[in-house]
Amino acid sequence: MKKAICLLLLLMIPVVGRAEPNRAFLKNGQIRVQTNAEIRDLDYSQDKKYTPSFDLERWAVLEKSDPVQEALKVYEKKSRPLFTRRFWIIDKNDQTRKVVVEYTSHDRQQQIIFSPDEKYVYYVKDPLDGPGLLTGVNLLTGKPFVITPAHSFFLSTCPDQKSYVVVKGVSSADGNRYMVYTQDGKLTNTVVYQGAPGTISQAICQ
Repeated sequence: MKKAICLLLLLMIPVVGRAEPNRAFLKNGQIRVQTNAEIRDLDYSQDKKYTPSFDLERWAVLEKSDPVQEALKVYEKKSRPLFTRRFWIIDKNDQTRKVVVEYTSHDRQQQIIFSPDEKYVYYVKDPLDGPGLLTGVNLLTGKPFVITPAHSFFLSTCPDQKSYVVVKGVSSADGNRYMVYTQDGKLTNTVVYQGAPGTISQAICQ
C-alpha cells in the first residue's frame, strides 16, 4: 500500500526538463539562433559591408572568424554586442612572415587602418566594460602598443609625407581639441581647431 502511494505521488510531481543550451546554425543565408525562449534569424552575411578590402603594396590581409559562433556570442550578450576581430596580415614577398591582429569590438563594421608607409596598423579595442583603447601594431616587429583611450581616430598626412594619428578630445568655445600622436604612439601635439576634421592637416603640418 505504501509503495502504491509513493508511486502515485511521484506521478503527480511535474517533470521539469533541463534547459537546452543555445544553438546557432546557418539557414537560408542567415544564422538561426535557437534558445528555450525563442528562435531568431540574424543577418550576418559576409557581404561587402563586413568584408575588409585593402589595397596595400606589401601586405595581404585576411579576416578569419566563425560567423555562427560570433552570432551566438552576440545573442548571449545582446545588451551590448562584443565581436572578436581576427586579421592575418601576410607579407606578400615572404608568406612565412605574418602578423596576427586580434581584438574585440562593439562595432562589427569597424576596420583596422594602416599607416601610409605600411609600417603600422591601428584599431580600437573594446573591452566588455570600460572605454575603448586605441592600439597600434608595429608590423615590422609584430609588437602591439596602446596609444590612448578612445572610441575613434583618424590619420592625417602632411605634404612631407609624415603621418599622424589623431584623436578628437573635448570641445570648447575655441574649437575642437585634438590629440596628435606620432606613428609609434607618442603624443607630439595638442591642437584646437574649428574647421572640419578632414582639413586638420592645415593645423598639424604648420
